[in-house]
Amino acid sequence: MMMQAHKEQTKKLGVVPVCDICKKKKEITSNCDVCKQSYCESCTQKHNTNEATKEHLQASFGGTKIQESDIEQCRNVLGEYKATHYKHTPTTVPGDDKGAACTLGMVILPDGRLIVIDNRYKSLKLFNSDRYTYAFRRNFTHEPRGIAAISGKEIAITFADKHAVRMFLVREGSFEETGKFKVEEKPFCISYSEGNEKSLAIEVGEGKYGAIIITNLSGDLLKEISGYTRRFGLFTGNTIRLVHDHGKQLLFIADLTRDCINCVDYDGAIVWKVEVDSPRGIHHHGNTLFIASKSKNAIYQMKTELGAEELPIVYLLLDSGDGIIEPRFLSYNAQAKRLAVEVAGNLIQTYNCSNRK
Repeated sequence: MMMQAHKEQTKKLGVVPVCDICKKKKEITSNCDVCKQSYCESCTQKHNTNEATKEHLQASFGGTKIQESDIEQCRNVLGEYKATHYKHTPTTVPGDDKGAACTLGMVILPDGRLIVIDNRYKSLKLFNSDRYTYAFRRNFTHEPRGIAAISGKEIAITFADKHAVRMFLVREGSFEETGKFKVEEKPFCISYSEGNEKSLAIEVGEGKYGAIIITNLSGDLLKEISGYTRRFGLFTGNTIRLVHDHGKQLLFIADLTRDCINCVDYDGAIVWKVEVDSPRGIHHHGNTLFIASKSKNAIYQMKTELGAEELPIVYLLLDSGDGIIEPRFLSYNAQAKRLAVEVAGNLIQTYNCSNRK
């Protein structure tokens, strides 16, 4: 807001700003808090290429008007969903002989079963739905990086080093591979949405090559949203989380470097933004977004469909009193009425979670 006011003031005084890179009198479109410099549109891209690290963050001038809101944490104001603790499950299981597991994502199937990707042990692990006891695993030669539930018993996994997305059908005692496709840049986070057609949103690439691609289940490109200017997230493979609504052509992106959740359309414009301290995992269902906040030891919920004058408001769902300690990843399944949250490094807390109505 201060930078926008500064821009308006220079116009009022008749002063034409000068870009700190090309030294030409041009409209300033961004500012770097680290370099303490302002850039025109073309030099913003040069800066992003040369300083593609999370410390060098641009604050954009102009563009789409962003609605902002602070978190409303009062338990007296209730969100759409309620949740109560069910079970806790260690993700380190027999056979893990190199230390604690390293969870990088999870999904809950409609029958309540839990599937976890373990980056350290390069494996998929399945836990039964009754008491979430460990059932079986599938080991890989490369590290899985992201996971999304596609259908009742099918999942998609990203493998960054192999530039691959692979699909698996969950059997009674195994994971059966059903398909795969390659992507040009390394894939990281992945999301599934149906909308008018079944689609995947995939975070790909790093630095100036970072983007979010929308594909069908065969890997055919439907849309690409460039992350070149990094207005809605920094592309490193570790600093954003994403989900999408293909029917409404919207992405919901947790920006870990700027402590916010961005709603972004398929043209890359930010529709709204809400501040959340140290956001981590997010999950979208219907009109609700579930959000994990690591530093606040909390799980929040918020509406994603907003009226013309409505601001996004985040409501507290679970906190440390419910067993939420430094949460990172989460997943929800409405049919199973279960919410799973990875906490304290290698423990999964599961909750009975349903609509209040």
